[in-house]
Amino acid sequence: METEPSDDCRAFRLIRPDWVMDDEGVKRPTSQAFADSAEDGKLSVFLEDEIRAAGKSPEDLLGLAEFPRYRLCWIRVGALRSLDQLIERDPQPIFPGHALVSNVNKGRRSTGTRRKIAFAVRWWNEADG
Repeated sequence: METEPSDDCRAFRLIRPDWVMDDEGVKRPTSQAFADSAEDGKLSVFLEDEIRAAGKSPEDLLGLAEFPRYRLCWIRVGALRSLDQLIERDPQPIFPGHALVSNVNKGRRSTGTRRKIAFAVRWWNEADG
């Protein structure tokens, strides 16, 4: 797909086990889970529209050998955009729908923005379909 993802499209992020915290009895990702990559200064996600177009489910991400014991969360692309984040498709052979998220201002994602994302995401479960 070459079009920009719609605001309603879900962006999925794989969360390492050590990036999950207990917040008054509720498990949620830490803000570290949404930090920029040291390699390219961007955040890796997978877009649902391409995942579905390839005949796969977001849940299939949990079966990738590269991500043992990871958890899966999601946030709408529109919510990321409202936090001044750009989403660009970045096809990778590992799984369909790979995209990169970066700041509109090209700088590093602030701790405050990472925290807002961490509180806005929802955990994937089978009921999400």
